[in-house]
Amino acid sequence: MNAISAAETLLSKDTSIRPKGHFVDLILPKKAGLVRRRRDYRVYLPAEYDGRTALPMVMVLHGCKQNNIEMETITGFDRIADREGSSSYIPT
Repeated sequence: MNAISAAETLLSKDTSIRPKGHFVDLILPKKAGLVRRRRDYRVYLPAEYDGRTALPMVMVLHGCKQNNIEMETITGFDRIADREGSSSYIPT
């Protein structure tokens, strides 16, 4: 069993460690400022986020062989964001 499968199994069994907030998929278009190519991000917002209050942001970068789903599963930044009242951004 690899790390991702093990983490998914654990998350499916223990509801106390499941993230409480939600994910939003965002796209930074190719022609936004100095951006030369389209960038896709997956953003995690904690359940308490009201849309008006600024949150600390954690940019979670993955290696060239990983993707955002693997990073969410392996690192647990969504659960950390819930605990700390922050948001996390992971490029897809």
